[in-house]
Amino acid sequence: MLLDKHIDFLAEKNFNLLISLDGDEQSQSYRIDHSGKNSFNQVVRNVKLLQERHPEYFNESVNFISVLHNRNDIEPILHFFNTHFDKSSRIVLLSTIGISENKKEEFKKMFQNKTQSLLKSPNCETIEMEYFLDQYT
Repeated sequence: MLLDKHIDFLAEKNFNLLISLDGDEQSQSYRIDHSGKNSFNQVVRNVKLLQERHPEYFNESVNFISVLHNRNDIEPILHFFNTHFDKSSRIVLLSTIGISENKKEEFKKMFQNKTQSLLKSPNCETIEMEYFLDQYT
């Protein structure tokens, strides 16, 4: 959210940067700003600004991570990053660590496992082979 304030410093010092972005605006809808609004527009605007100001740094040192949940799917996430940033995103599952008893039902509604999401895609096997090789090692 505050990337625009530190873009030049991060690039100058060549920090490795991991940006959390769950995909398109609907996919990002769980991530809100201090006023409760979807953070998508501000995050994407800041990432595009970074990409424009420091393209070499962006290509070499900036990566993405996306959380899989009930408002997104693997193939659209991959398509979004390829289309908008010519990159891919590491996709992780919602963490089950530290969920309080009174939030377990809400968590179950939000959770989507990788297999469920992959099976929705007509390119399931290709995506699994290209992006989930770590399963086979």
